[in-house]
Amino acid sequence: MHEPRPSPSLAPWAQHEGDSRGREHFEDHAPESSPYRSDRARIVRARSFRDLGQKTRLSLGSGGEAPRTYLCHTAEVSSLARRLAGHLKLNEDLAECIALARDLGKAPFGRAGENALRECMVRHGGFDPRHQSLRAVEELEIAFPEFNGLNLTWEVREGLLTPEHLHASELLAPKQLHRQHNPGLEAQVVALADEIIAVCSGVDDGLESGFFTLEDLSSISLWKEADTQACRRYARLSGSRRQAHSGRTLLDILVRETVSSTENSLAQQPIESADSVRKHQHPLALLPPVIRSQLSELHDFLSEHLYHHPTVRASNRTGAEMVTCLFDIYSRNPHFMGFAQKRVKKDGVARAACDHVAGLTDIATRGALARLETSWSQGHPPGQAALFA
Repeated sequence: MHEPRPSPSLAPWAQHEGDSRGREHFEDHAPESSPYRSDRARIVRARSFRDLGQKTRLSLGSGGEAPRTYLCHTAEVSSLARRLAGHLKLNEDLAECIALARDLGKAPFGRAGENALRECMVRHGGFDPRHQSLRAVEELEIAFPEFNGLNLTWEVREGLLTPEHLHASELLAPKQLHRQHNPGLEAQVVALADEIIAVCSGVDDGLESGFFTLEDLSSISLWKEADTQACRRYARLSGSRRQAHSGRTLLDILVRETVSSTENSLAQQPIESADSVRKHQHPLALLPPVIRSQLSELHDFLSEHLYHHPTVRASNRTGAEMVTCLFDIYSRNPHFMGFAQKRVKKDGVARAACDHVAGLTDIATRGALARLETSWSQGHPPGQAALFA
């Protein structure tokens, strides 16, 4: 196999391909010039990646706006992760891979479905979408004749977990990762990109859906600064053009602050390699405290005016009920899970049901319930009919 060459353009604390810890399973048939580019190809061809296009991240109810799917969110996060990694001279390919695989374990119906599965699995080992993403690439995806999973590089798999996840060894997927204080800088940058995109997208979704207005946002300090900067050159800007330009300015501010703060953080520490980043007690990619506080203020505004809006809450409640109902049915009737029932012997019926439900799209969840309801009405025990009420 071709040995990756060192990358002199990368910073010392970046993950160099030649220093990769490799894959769990040796592949003598994979003459790859870049292990992370190979990982990217495996991820985007995975079924769980394709399904992100039909998993809603935020349901906006019955409004006219199209829901934001996890595939859309993933594309935005991976683009921003590459941008941040480029500014900081990190490994852009690795950052992109981590971003592309980060949400593979998301449940249908976004946070509502995720919370529903978490409740369902309280007594069965728990559910966490980050661990589920790792489980997807290590166990649930079928891409090779000899073993399960995508056989991704160690660095990509490590990057799917936050520091809190790395420490929670009892919840890790079967193939244990070495416990460190932190993942590499590329993973830390992806986590920040995810947070930034979530807030910026929330502003866009709330404005476009009419849940709040530009005037409502004017009291939020971070948005006020972005709007002020956006209008300096275009004083008469208004409406959708002002919204779009101010939103882009908000993103640019957060990028600049992230890069500047991370560069200062690295300059103050004796960081010589990617492994020294992992051994550090605290994350090194971060926002300055003032911006962090302002971002929290904006997030609180979105929580009140968007995420907990009555219309959104009603839609979320419906999604959560469907996920809970389907999990209950599969737990009691594993044979309804089709191919997934083969995992019952290895993982137990609850984990197999959780894996199966988490892997469904919003549409597939509704379809499965409809088919089961029809089947039940045609002769199954009437005592279970309440599950479909």
